[in-house]
Amino acid sequence: MRLSFVASSKILFQLPEEGPRAKVLKLFLMAEDLDENIDVATLAELTEGYSGSDLKDLCAEATMICAIEQVKMIPTPDENGEETGSKQTVKRELKLEPRHFAEALKRIRPSVSQRAVKGF
Repeated sequence: MRLSFVASSKILFQLPEEGPRAKVLKLFLMAEDLDENIDVATLAELTEGYSGSDLKDLCAEATMICAIEQVKMIPTPDENGEETGSKQTVKRELKLEPRHFAEALKRIRPSVSQRAVKGF
C-alpha cells in the first residue's frame, strides 16, 4: 500500500508597495465609472498591507455597495391590487464614490497580519 502525504506549506509573497498598489487598483477599476473625487493614489495610501487579492476584494466590495444602493423597495401591486413591496431595480448610473470605498475599507481588511509579515 502506498501512502501519499501532502505537506502544507506557506509561500510568502512580498506585499505591494504604494506605487504598485495604485497600478493594481487602476487595473481593477478601469471598467468602472468613478466619481471625479476618487483619487487612486489616496486609495493606495490607505491600503498599506493589502495584497493584490485584498485590493480585488476591496474594489468588488465598493462596487457591490454602490449596486445595492441602486436597489430600492418599491411597492408593486399584486393581482388583487395590494402592494407587495417587491424589489425592483432603479436604473441609474453606477458611479463609485469615495463613500463606497470608505465603507468597503471598513469591511475588507488585509488578509495578512502585520505580525505575520514581520515574522518572515
